[in-house]
Amino acid sequence: MNKNSVSWAGAALAFFALTHVITNSINKQDIGLSPEQSTQMENTLQQYGPKGNGSQYGQYAQADDTNLTTDNSLENVHHIYSNKGAFAALRQDGSVVTWGDRQCGGDHSAVAGELVNVKTIFASANRCGFAALTQDHRLVIWDMGDAPSLLKDKLTQVADFVMHDDLFAAIKRDGSVISWSIVDGSLDELTQGIYSAPEMKDVLSVSINDAAFAALKQDGTVVTWGSAYHGGDSHYLAAKLKDIKAIYAGPSAFTAVTQNGELISWGSVNGGQESQDQVDKLSQFTSALKVFPNEYGFAALMADGRVYAWGEDVPSESRIDLPLELTLVPANSQDKVIDIVSNSGAYAALKANGQVVAWGHKFDGGDASTVQHKLQQVRALYAMDTGFVALREDGTSIAWRGEGFFGSEPVIQEVASVVQIATLERNYAALKADGTVVDGTYGPRAGITEAVELIPSVVGFTVKRRDGSIAGWQGEVPNWNIVKQDVDLSNLIEIRGNISGMIALTSEGKVLSWNMIGDGGAADPHRLN
Repeated sequence: MNKNSVSWAGAALAFFALTHVITNSINKQDIGLSPEQSTQMENTLQQYGPKGNGSQYGQYAQADDTNLTTDNSLENVHHIYSNKGAFAALRQDGSVVTWGDRQCGGDHSAVAGELVNVKTIFASANRCGFAALTQDHRLVIWDMGDAPSLLKDKLTQVADFVMHDDLFAAIKRDGSVISWSIVDGSLDELTQGIYSAPEMKDVLSVSINDAAFAALKQDGTVVTWGSAYHGGDSHYLAAKLKDIKAIYAGPSAFTAVTQNGELISWGSVNGGQESQDQVDKLSQFTSALKVFPNEYGFAALMADGRVYAWGEDVPSESRIDLPLELTLVPANSQDKVIDIVSNSGAYAALKANGQVVAWGHKFDGGDASTVQHKLQQVRALYAMDTGFVALREDGTSIAWRGEGFFGSEPVIQEVASVVQIATLERNYAALKADGTVVDGTYGPRAGITEAVELIPSVVGFTVKRRDGSIAGWQGEVPNWNIVKQDVDLSNLIEIRGNISGMIALTSEGKVLSWNMIGDGGAADPHRLN
């Protein structure tokens, strides 16, 4: 496969998109709820609640009609992975193949001798480098800064690896933790710096936000380190941080939930009198099932259907406060909340009676007053960066986006006969029952018919057609198509993408690839850009 250039504008757009992927696929049914059945409620949330922000699908190239071909250059692949600019394939025999940007993990030659009997690979869509965990519990890292080479002798007997932006933590089999940041470049920083984990054992998991760590131990206690403002100092809460079952990380704060549903929050949420007053009221809620972070704080859903939200101060002229009705739900009321979705600055809650309530930053869709009368008999909610989409039982989708910074009115769109919604950054797409598709910004996509599945694809949307072919688009550009004659596209089981292209894994263990300008073929493990 020949090396082809990608425009700087296209690469920049793709990189921006990679850091803002949001996708939720919720298909709710009628749910009978009772405040006395918290276990049933929790199971309901696990089954129907919003999934993680990351999409399992990658990017297809923008191109004209393209026929794919494949060869035997990369077979017997178990899983595929991508980061910001490179790809990795894990073969069934535990060997690893990489390609793409040399400085982003595409060239693993420096650690090739260590990549034997690999059982999993860790990658992040918005950064470079890969980490591989071997069957004998060694963690092998390349192109993630200087720290891993300095820590090499300590990265043994590793059970798990966690990373968030520029912070990393390796959890060892004895429950001890080794942590560092991308800027740590000396042994002093790695062993005594702010991001170096304290000595401890029996850690179950580590949560990371923008500048701090929180470790949950087997005995239910919590250990924190890093920036105090971000929640790295919790010593004053030691008496409360016991019997913890889960920790949620916001950008600059943490929230812990105890086994009986009590909430404990610390970090930037304690800044300012209003924020402190909100945190002080957490003791009134003792049945939290799930917590939803965003850039300004947290919202918690209780077993009895009540909701409470708290966080950093937001100018009153830019926000919609949490409606009092959500904190005072009667015991057997249909007003109880069964689901919450969030974007960077706002929330939308779905009630058992099918109504929707929104709050938060106006610019992010926290004000739904203009569509409130249409938000009835809703069965699913989805989040965009600056708004939300509600899908009603009658198949009508109602989308609203936040007010503009220059006083523009919220943007509203209504689409009928919808069977699937996919969201990506500030946009969404709706698949209709007749196989056509509507782009939430640009309207119906001419030329796309017989669609049966809709996939957010990093910088655009992709559809699978009934005949097994696929098509996609990005913004206002023309659709591109890949036909089925040369490769059976119906048997793709994994899809990954980054700023330079897309790869897909077939059920036969072969890897297909496309670049940004549409050339197709098999992934070439010998090509390093």
